[in-house]
Amino acid sequence: MMLNFKMLNFLAGFGVFLFAVNPVFAAPNQFICSAAEAIACAQDESCIRGTADRINLPQLWKVNLQEKNVLSIREGGEKRISEILYVIDEKENIILFGADKGMSWSVVITKADGKMTMTSSTYNEGFIVHGSCSSEILK
Repeated sequence: MMLNFKMLNFLAGFGVFLFAVNPVFAAPNQFICSAAEAIACAQDESCIRGTADRINLPQLWKVNLQEKNVLSIREGGEKRISEILYVIDEKENIILFGADKGMSWSVVITKADGKMTMTSSTYNEGFIVHGSCSSEILK
């Protein structure tokens, strides 16, 4: 599968998600997330399903709601920051929206347990990442 390298770089910049240490995600200003499973699909090609590593994505993101950004660090030490354009704080979920280099992305995080799903797309490819978030690791 020949996925767009720009899309992979964007997702690498946006990072991916850590299993929740705390069973209750209390919607803190900063938290870490990690991927449990990722799916990548390009137009007219088969989808790839597996770990974030299999799709060439970083394992961790640090989300800062106060500064409205997401920091990821690739295995080689390369850092990338993506701006959060919108934050919606609902009763049961936190929803984040952004765009970076022609790609859109959104993340829904449940407050009850920190589980999340991230989606990202361009005009001809899309990604779905399932995982969890926690603020406990930052304490």
